[in-house]
Amino acid sequence: MNCYRSGITQPNLRPCNLRSYLILDPKFAAALDRIQPFLHNRETKGGTWRIHEVTRDQVIKRMLPVETGTPELWDFIQQAIGECVAIGYLRE
Repeated sequence: MNCYRSGITQPNLRPCNLRSYLILDPKFAAALDRIQPFLHNRETKGGTWRIHEVTRDQVIKRMLPVETGTPELWDFIQQAIGECVAIGYLRE
């Protein structure tokens, strides 16, 4: 696409629709919304999972958007959930 950005204009170029560059695929966005809290709980040794006695099944259900939104990360998430159960951060 020939266009200009950041107010820099050049001949024969047309303005870009900036909004189209800022909108994420909804499935990808939903996956990202799940990954950050998951990693936080993992890095804080169970964090709120332990306080609220969260189970493996609850986390898997919460993380399902990752499977469709960022399938490349799904294996990592599943493995990390298993490790969290083995360490005791999550209840079986």
